[in-house]
Amino acid sequence: MKNSIINKNIIRTTLILSVILFLISLTQMSFCTNGRCQNDGFTNLLMGWFTVFMLYPIGMVWLANPILFFSWIKFKNKPKTSLVSSVISLILMLSFLLFDEVVNNEAGVPKKITSIKLGYWLWVSSALIMVVGNAFLFYKKNKGIY
Repeated sequence: MKNSIINKNIIRTTLILSVILFLISLTQMSFCTNGRCQNDGFTNLLMGWFTVFMLYPIGMVWLANPILFFSWIKFKNKPKTSLVSSVISLILMLSFLLFDEVVNNEAGVPKKITSIKLGYWLWVSSALIMVVGNAFLFYKKNKGIY
């Protein structure tokens, strides 16, 4: 009984913290191009999918969003699926750091990334929280702790 309550609290806390970090990330600047910081998380969320369909390699980073959403949905009932999807989401998010340029305009012209801002790190933190919460519950389950 006590473990069940602890697990429910871990699930609730992990999910709430991850979603809150994600939502806060939408209000913050995520990166700067050519010295100009005009890339807030909300705009990136709404417009980033264009890069996926334009087949720019950096577009794969945007796919971290639906994969993270999927992890949230599966967290309580399918913990292994949630763990795998949160890890994939985190890897995709971190892969952004491998790119020097990003397309963030209608013309499709790449611009040099000059700095990474708080919004990006909050976004990554939302996936990291899911990985840690999933891994903890997965470890507890496999060790017979709950």
